[in-house]
Amino acid sequence: LIIYFTGVWFQWHWWKPRDFKIEERLLNLRHSIKERELDNYSNNYSEYSSMMNKIINY
Repeated sequence: LIIYFTGVWFQWHWWKPRDFKIEERLLNLRHSIKERELDNYSNNYSEYSSMMNKIINY
């Protein structure tokens, strides 16, 4: 799972695909993950959430 999100991060920041549908899908993915992190934080997954935040928002 971590490898997958790392690959998405490299695609977003280095390759920057020209397909706007892919970019929109990635933005929606990052937005939904942030919402999940707020839920996970209240469920004592703060360590996992902070790690995902570092990968996504670097």
